[in-house]
Amino acid sequence: MRGSGIEADDIDVKILEAGYATQIERVANVEGKLRFIRFANLFAVIRHASAGVCLFDTGYSSHFINKTRRIPELLYRLAVPVTIIDTDTAVVQLERDHGIKAEEVKYIFISHFHGDHYAGLMDFPNAVFVYPTESYEVRNACARCCHHVIHQVGVVSEPSPPPSSAL
Repeated sequence: MRGSGIEADDIDVKILEAGYATQIERVANVEGKLRFIRFANLFAVIRHASAGVCLFDTGYSSHFINKTRRIPELLYRLAVPVTIIDTDTAVVQLERDHGIKAEEVKYIFISHFHGDHYAGLMDFPNAVFVYPTESYEVRNACARCCHHVIHQVGVVSEPSPPPSSAL
């Protein structure tokens, strides 16, 4: 998927895709057919004049597969099959297509704690994570993958390198 963008004097926004899930159309739409359809996992890269490089969500990454190998997390991955192409993860696309190194990402805004929104957090070691407190507090079982990455419940968490065993 090609990125689309909005440009202004001090901000540039691109919407990109990092992986996708497949599901029976009727599960998502009561009038849908009994066929599998793709649900793209989008993220946004935001270049701001004063805040620097920010992301809105991260899309899927290989961390998601690694952290959903055992039950109960595996049940989620089996119920909603995921396709992740290593060359299309957020971290790879940013450097390859936009010249942005992972270390340059200053903030990641996390909309909510589903794997397709935060699975790539570990790829951005210097980022500060910004998220609604309520989203963190009501996260589901799959969100346990981010336990070591999200260090502080609150509006902003302080950056620190996650342990290598964490998502």
